Parts: sequence; C-alpha cells; structure tokens
Amino acid sequence: MLHTSPASARRDAMERARLHSSFLREALQQRAEVASTFAESGAEAAIVTALGETDGDVAATLRRQRHGLALAVALGDLSGELPLERVTRALSDFADQAIDQALRAAVAERVGDAPFAGLTVLALGKLGSRELNYSSDVDLILLFDPDTLPRRERDEPGQAAVRYGRRLIELLQNRTAEGYVVRVDM
Repeated sequence: MLHTSPASARRDAMERARLHSSFLREALQQRAEVASTFAESGAEAAIVTALGETDGDVAATLRRQRHGLALAVALGDLSGELPLERVTRALSDFADQAIDQALRAAVAERVGDAPFAGLTVLALGKLGSRELNYSSDVDLILLFDPDTLPRRERDEPGQAAVRYGRRLIELLQNRTAEGYVVRVDM
C-alpha cells in the first residue's frame, strides 16, 4: 500500500477540489485563509479558522462561517483526514450553533436585552441524529412557553413566537452573494 505524507494528501485534496467542484474552486479563492490553514496545519485547524470568522452582523457572520466550514470539512474529507463521523458532526454542530445564534438574534432584535427564555428548538431528521451532510436541510420544531417568552407588551405570546420563527428562518436561509447558512423546514 502506498503511503503519502499529510502535506501531499492535502495538496492532492486541494487540487481535486479545484478541478472537480465549482463550489470548492470558488471557496478556495474566496476563503484563502481557510485553504492556507488547511495546507499548513490540517483540517481541524482549518475548521477553527473558518468558525473564527466574525462580522458583527449575525447573518453575514454565519454565512461566512458556513462557507469556510464547508471548505475546511470537504478538504479534510477529500484528504482522508476527517472520517465520515467527524464530517457529519462538524456540519451538525455548526448548524446547531447557528440556529441558536440566529434565534437569539431574532429575539434581541425585537426585545433588546430581555432575558432569553421560553423558547426551544427541537431538531428532527439528520440534524436531530447529528448526521447532516453538505446539502442537508434542517427540520425544526420551535416550542415556546407563553409565560416566559420575551416579548413586547402589546404582542400576544403566539404572535411573538411566530415572528421569532419567521426571523429565524430568514436569518438562516436568505441567500446573499455569500450564500446561505442552512435551509430550514419548520
């Protein structure tokens, strides 16, 4: 069996990504810092680089993180550094964290510094089983407690929960030039 060095496997993965995937080819150009970290330090370090992206705007930050994460994970997958379980876990962990951040942002937009309480999201399907792949959507159920849900005084709890749910979906799946965070099925 022929053994290649990690550096050689990484170069090969980047070349195959460039040649065979328009998404990854563009990501290699747009997210050069993730590609560079992968080439120098491997997939796990590239994941950290991708997730360290911040923009100030939660939706833009999450889209950039997701784009970088997809590149880092795909390169780790192609190079053999990341087994399937790590690939699906990385994608699932990111989606879980992105949903939490987007929901908190949706609430904060409406009620400012009110304590975050009375809302929970249940993940079904592939996210619920921690098995997201690169193109999976997320199947979610949003539950709320009408007594503790943060809301404006004039909003009924059900109306406020629906607003939060709609904004959550908007933050996660609106497409911009940087793509989307995750497709949502409520």
